[in-house]
Amino acid sequence: MHFAEQFLKDLQKATSLDQIKWIFDGKKNPSNFRKNMEKAIDKMTFDDDLLLKFGVDDIDELRYLIEINFDKIFKLTN
Repeated sequence: MHFAEQFLKDLQKATSLDQIKWIFDGKKNPSNFRKNMEKAIDKMTFDDDLLLKFGVDDIDELRYLIEINFDKIFKLTN
């Protein structure tokens, strides 16, 4: 399963972004980690049910909500 598919499933199951946690091995030193994750999220499409669930009016607002919560959702461990 690809990142976008799994992340979309996580968004559908969660009632808030606080419930979503993705942990990555920081020792692997993924280059441009945040930039690459944000690019992947920017390519995703979200249905109206997700927009309604997270209280936003459009896709850009949902992407912004994910972006401002990025460090809470995606963690690099040492």
